[in-house]
Amino acid sequence: MPGVRSAAGFHAPNAYVPVTGSLSSQGHDPEAVEVGMASKLCNPYSGVRPMLTLDETIAYIKEKHRGQTDKAGQPYWQHPVRVMEHCRRLTDRGVCQPFALWCCLLHDVLEDTATDAAEVERLFGAEVLAVVRLDTRPGSMEYMDYVERLLASGSREAVCVKWCDLQDNADPARLGLLPAETAQRLKAKYAPVEALFREKAPWLCA
Repeated sequence: MPGVRSAAGFHAPNAYVPVTGSLSSQGHDPEAVEVGMASKLCNPYSGVRPMLTLDETIAYIKEKHRGQTDKAGQPYWQHPVRVMEHCRRLTDRGVCQPFALWCCLLHDVLEDTATDAAEVERLFGAEVLAVVRLDTRPGSMEYMDYVERLLASGSREAVCVKWCDLQDNADPARLGLLPAETAQRLKAKYAPVEALFREKAPWLCA
């Protein structure tokens, strides 16, 4: 995806090229097709053009996550921004497509805010929505089952987003801000997840 680098990184082209109709208007059940959607639409590069630039998307998530904090008491919106910066190294290497940067910024809006899927699709397109859906854990699903489903989805963009999310969550500097007991619990949680990513998606670290 062509773009220019600014303080926040690559900008999407100004023109948004929408997918014709929404998932529901095309007769699809979004819940039924979310896994296949990201694979089919995002691989190979499909010319995804979100309506908002990265700078505008950061402003958007600041509003969406307003008042939310992470476990260390820091503004929550800073987390998806760091996830995006982790992902930039992958997009620069061609590991995943640049629109994954937008997916990183949006990866928690469905799970942690009142934002609905229709709004994400309208502003960012069905391809971005499909990846964000894949990176959103259903409340009833065990965490490792969710990770395994994600790794089997066929969407490099969704896998890259979750890998970068994991890198930020498991960052020793970030864990160091937490009480020792909490930090140890999270280290124990993330270690097998990182090992599974390295086993199932070795191309992330190639």
